[in-house]
Amino acid sequence: MTTCAACATCGKPSSLLCDGKIFKLQDGTIHRFGKRLGSNVPRASVTCDAPICKACRVKVSDIHLHTNKGCRWDTIDLCPLCAAEQKEEK
Repeated sequence: MTTCAACATCGKPSSLLCDGKIFKLQDGTIHRFGKRLGSNVPRASVTCDAPICKACRVKVSDIHLHTNKGCRWDTIDLCPLCAAEQKEEK
């Protein structure tokens, strides 16, 4: 991703988007990380996508992607809000 927006945390130029999971229920409510959701609740999983800079990100892991254009490495990064909420879930 090219720098295009201000970091949601500090306001500096961002180069990443948050990969935190957010679940949007059919009734329009939104829950982060599936808090208190039963397996039979209809929902769509999307990512937070908050713009974040490398200094503010919480790096979760590296991932290896296989695509029709070849292989590449990427990272899974969270904004501080999603990282805190994910920590609560554990």
